[in-house]
Amino acid sequence: MTMGLTLDQYAIGALPGPTDYSKSAFTGQAAGALHSTFLVAGSPGPGVAPAGGINGSARTAPYTGTVSAPASVANKRSYLARLEAEQAANVGGVLVADRLWDNTFVVTSTGSQAIATGTLPARDATVAAGVPAPSTNGLGWLAAVEVYAAMGAATPTITITYTAADGTAGRSAVVTGLSGAVAGWFLPFPLQGGDTGVRTITAVQLSVSWVSGTAGLVLYRPIARLGTPAANINNDRNALDMGFPFVADLSCLWEVYRLVGTAAGVTAGSLAFSQA
Repeated sequence: MTMGLTLDQYAIGALPGPTDYSKSAFTGQAAGALHSTFLVAGSPGPGVAPAGGINGSARTAPYTGTVSAPASVANKRSYLARLEAEQAANVGGVLVADRLWDNTFVVTSTGSQAIATGTLPARDATVAAGVPAPSTNGLGWLAAVEVYAAMGAATPTITITYTAADGTAGRSAVVTGLSGAVAGWFLPFPLQGGDTGVRTITAVQLSVSWVSGTAGLVLYRPIARLGTPAANINNDRNALDMGFPFVADLSCLWEVYRLVGTAAGVTAGSLAFSQA
């Protein structure tokens, strides 16, 4: 990469202008909670609960509920050149992430539910000789629980078994489900010490029934984060500020918000890409 060139020069003739997004106001779980905008009305339009059952489906753009990242041209790589975001109320920050795979599990079962994810997209954070060379190894991939329809009155311990990015199988991670969790509640799993990503999830198990509702697992790769501490005032970061975040071809990008109150206002922003 020639640092003497501007970001605009990288993009000339290769990419469209910024992609705007806007989401309607919604009611989140609580201050401090994470809320996925996957189901929220707006642009892009709302997604729906994944139809792939326990084995789920790998996701490649276009995918309803997400912003499609561009395909690279002329042997170049895509980067997030600028992230701009604004919020009308009760949103303290935004995570832009690539949605790689999602599923739904049986929320009333307490047995181990085996998962066969199939072939996942080559969109991890692998770098070879200083150049992004994404693979399916899972470097930088994380896992979370996402709620699609409000859950029942129970607090199950949710355990996933996974293979780590380095190929070590039989790893596990645990979170606690929330009684009455609202649609959109998003809860990442903390990985075992030393793990740098989740290559694949092989099972999920609940300690007690979650009674009712719809929930699933998501594999995702964080791309960039941006604080939005002041309502109705936009904030932005350029590629240098963000560390030139790499975006793999045809990534399915969506926003996860950190709430500072339950009544979240309208959210909006834009994503601009460059290639080098």
